[in-house]
Amino acid sequence: MEAKRSDTYQAYLLRLWRASEDKPWRVTVKPVDGQDQEYNFSDLESAFDFLRKQIALKEKATSPPDHL
Repeated sequence: MEAKRSDTYQAYLLRLWRASEDKPWRVTVKPVDGQDQEYNFSDLESAFDFLRKQIALKEKATSPPDHL
């Protein structure tokens, strides 16, 4: 069975900015799948945690069921 692209591919627009040179970097992550959602984070590590969770959710949803 061939995997669907949505099962093996995720794309996001990542935007980094800060209000001034002495302020921390902020992060916005926006899925590019046509949905009008975006997720804002106060630091890069929080954004990475979000992306890791998205991958884990996708893997859980597409993994075959366990057979006993």
